[in-house]
Amino acid sequence: MNYKHLIRETDEMLASQEALQHKLRERNKVILLRLLKNGLSLTEASKHLHVGYRQAQRYLKRYEEGGLFELLQHRYKINARKLSPTQVIKLGNFIKHMNGEARLVDIKEYIHEEFEVDYTLGGVSALLSRHHINHMRP
Repeated sequence: MNYKHLIRETDEMLASQEALQHKLRERNKVILLRLLKNGLSLTEASKHLHVGYRQAQRYLKRYEEGGLFELLQHRYKINARKLSPTQVIKLGNFIKHMNGEARLVDIKEYIHEEFEVDYTLGGVSALLSRHHINHMRP
């Protein structure tokens, strides 16, 4: 396939965009376009960048659908917290009320009953750690 006509940006424009990218993944997306524009095949370009062929295809498809701007948009899912800040405060008050007798199983059950949110025991432990909540006696 002839990518020279598919990629609308000039090599100079792509080079300047490449220099602006601080994250390796985004920089590699621009480099992929430059390599394709300069005559490499998709297979050769993906090998050069050490990305899988299918990943390179997905990058190219996103570029075709929305251009360079769409390609460089961050689409990473942020791991959303399940409890709101108000719920975390309420959880902290519950644990304080337990006077250091709250077990992770009890806390997990409380979260499920009070907020209708399910956590694993490891998730409960991570939640407490993340919010600096001590569930044992000091």
